[in-house]
Order: sequence, then C-alpha cells, then structure tokens
Amino acid sequence: MTEREKTLAQRMIGQRVTHVSLGAGVVSACTNIAMKVKLDETGEECAFAFPYSFKQFFTAEDPALQQEILNFYNSGAWVTPIHDHHDC
Repeated sequence: MTEREKTLAQRMIGQRVTHVSLGAGVVSACTNIAMKVKLDETGEECAFAFPYSFKQFFTAEDPALQQEILNFYNSGAWVTPIHDHHDC
C-alpha cells in the first residue's frame, strides 16, 4: 500500500504533533474518531478525539498534514465526540 492509498488516520501514525498545554509528542494510534499520542515530556500515552482536537488543541508539525486534518474536520465526515477532553 502506498502512502497515497492510506487513509488520513493511517497516515497520522508516527506524525509529530504539539498540544497547546501538554507539549509535543508522536501519534501512536489513530482512527476516524480517536488518536493516541505519546507525549515527549512524560512518555505518557494519552487518547484524544480525532480530528476534533485539531480544531483548538493540536497542531501537526507538517503544515500540509495540518491543512488536510482541518479539511477533514470541516467536511463533517467524522463522528462527533461525546466529550472533547482527553484521558491524561
């Protein structure tokens, strides 16, 4: 499977992201509703709503990926989270 054939969620795995208060980390798992991020500072792995959390809390290191995530968010082709907080 080429990178182009992978879904956005599949391509998120291994990407560097930064949370506004928790700092930088790497996406360790992702689906169209949730992602797990291993935080650099603590080594803790935390779950967040995806792509919802990118609207206010996360930024992808790759600007093109960030725009793709926001486009996905704006498309409405994802499941609205029951709550908008994380598990850390």
